[in-house]
Amino acid sequence: MCGGAKFQREAAPRCDGGALCWRSMSRMKAAILDQLSRPRGWLAPLFARLLNRQNRRLNGQAVAVLAPGADERVLEVGFGGGVGLALLRQRQPELRLTGVEISAAMLARARRRFRSDEAAGLLNLVAAGVDALPFEDACFDAVISVNTIYFWPDLRAGLSEIQRVLRPRGRLILGVEAPVQLEPLGFVERGFATPSYDDVATALGRGGFRYIRMLEDPGHRMAIIRAERPGEPE
Repeated sequence: MCGGAKFQREAAPRCDGGALCWRSMSRMKAAILDQLSRPRGWLAPLFARLLNRQNRRLNGQAVAVLAPGADERVLEVGFGGGVGLALLRQRQPELRLTGVEISAAMLARARRRFRSDEAAGLLNLVAAGVDALPFEDACFDAVISVNTIYFWPDLRAGLSEIQRVLRPRGRLILGVEAPVQLEPLGFVERGFATPSYDDVATALGRGGFRYIRMLEDPGHRMAIIRAERPGEPE
């Protein structure tokens, strides 16, 4: 040691399950979930990278199931860190893509990242939530949303709004994780939903969607749920 200084080793404090420790853990979980639902402040860049890494596999599966065409108009609801937007652009560079996001920090980040796509008119980024989509009726061929439904104010209202902006026979692609993945993180305690795959499919059916199909990835406890708005395209 420099100068011959001595020090005494002490054990780090341990959580013994007491009330104070439990409250600290609960506050930490709540703070993390709040950031996941709407990243903001100085932690936003960190959570953007986390979302992109954690959601890449499920986003990739969702984009593959969507299989967008070059002439289609696609809306992503809740693009978060932007990994879904990037995968959609890679899959179909000429896609007419729109993304909505409630987090101002994520919106600003995406506008920096995709500034050339916006300038070229290939991407439109909008501040909005699923419960009030600022678009005309029947203006999108497809809507995609990955790991967002837990944070929607109301699942039925969100699905109704998505159906409104979808064209007849338009596709909805939802990427979801199993409740067993979410509940230990404190989603329920924080007031967020953890619907099962069947719950989501039931909500889609009751909301008027048809041709509902689930593609499960049991090894990763996640699934893609595909549905269509009924009716004949014009």
